[in-house]
Amino acid sequence: EEKPKSEWASAEVFGAHYDEGRITRTLDPDEVWSWMAARSIERYGEIAKDGGEEFYSEVGHLVVDRQGADGYLDKLL
Repeated sequence: EEKPKSEWASAEVFGAHYDEGRITRTLDPDEVWSWMAARSIERYGEIAKDGGEEFYSEVGHLVVDRQGADGYLDKLL
């Protein structure tokens, strides 16, 4: 359970891993990271079955870029 914002300044470790939502992507300018992400996603069903709890639903994605931006999409596509 994520702590309220008022408690974030405490000396305890804080991380985004306390949330229940994850962004999972295979689009990455680095081909190795993209490949590793795809391999991991392929195993989500097996992990859910072994763990007894569903944790992933594929819902699609939206990518927005502006013309003349840093070329992030050009690197991906």
